[in-house]
Amino acid sequence: MDLDAFYSAVSKLQRPGMFSLEDFADYLFGKYKSITIYNRTISFNDVVISDEITNDTLFVFFYINNLESFLTAMINSKSGVEKAFADIAEEIAYYYDLNTSISIIYTNVFSFYPSAFEQNGIYPNCIDYLGNNRWLVFYPYMNLYLDKTYNIYFTEWAY
Repeated sequence: MDLDAFYSAVSKLQRPGMFSLEDFADYLFGKYKSITIYNRTISFNDVVISDEITNDTLFVFFYINNLESFLTAMINSKSGVEKAFADIAEEIAYYYDLNTSISIIYTNVFSFYPSAFEQNGIYPNCIDYLGNNRWLVFYPYMNLYLDKTYNIYFTEWAY
């Protein structure tokens, strides 16, 4: 581990007057708890920012509330979904002066085996058995990485 890079990244997160990661996640949730893409309102249960920084990158997780609306927007306008979250990533990158990775994640517990979530191009093991005929789904639909230096983004999709 490069300690100089680590301390440099941590110092960027602790500048006087800046939001803590938790407070900034609350700000993002308040501002983006629902967004409209392709005439569908996508809402979220939560926004979490990881306190671990890797390669000058801050990791942010949006947890989907209404899967049907998200899927409709994704199927009909992947570019619209990408653009919306690239704009959010740019806001985060500008504030913290760090590259930003955003993951859009669906999670739920089912009382039957949720075979629809078996395949995922991002994360290979999306279904965990919890016992008592309950399965947990953790399904990232999209990862977006914004390089703040060049202000370009890359995305990968579950399918």
